[in-house]
Amino acid sequence: MTVLNKCECAEIWDNKLKGSLIDASAVYDMTCHGYDYVLRIKVSGARIAGNHIVISTVIQSVINTVPDRSDLTVDSEVDFWINLRCTIELLESGHYYIIYGNGGYHYIEESGTERYRYYLQGDSIIMKDYTREMYNPEAVAHLSYWKRFFTRMETHIRTNGC
Repeated sequence: MTVLNKCECAEIWDNKLKGSLIDASAVYDMTCHGYDYVLRIKVSGARIAGNHIVISTVIQSVINTVPDRSDLTVDSEVDFWINLRCTIELLESGHYYIIYGNGGYHYIEESGTERYRYYLQGDSIIMKDYTREMYNPEAVAHLSYWKRFFTRMETHIRTNGC
């Protein structure tokens, strides 16, 4: 497990995708080997908890994850914690995103249930899920490319592994 620097904020990649400032082979390598999990999520709400914003989500698709993360499955509800001081745009309720992250801090609730707490900071990456028609990727040529790329990459990983 990678230890995250809790003083750093997650990086938003929407502008990198729009400007084609990232390389597809590097994204594929990051997806397969650079992160503990890569998820498509839908935001269902947010709340303040101490010095964090807790973003409640439902997993739409697991693109890749480390083997021991059985809590990251389709339709699972997962909370992501973002430090209040981070200036990243708030993940909007009802919207879809792709999350690249590391870690997950294991804890046991008072009821005895094992849980993980996921922080979006350090080397985490957040981007809108441009494979969704609601974001109209065809309106921007570079986003249309990324729509095809992410769709094909996910299919490839599901069929052949990384």
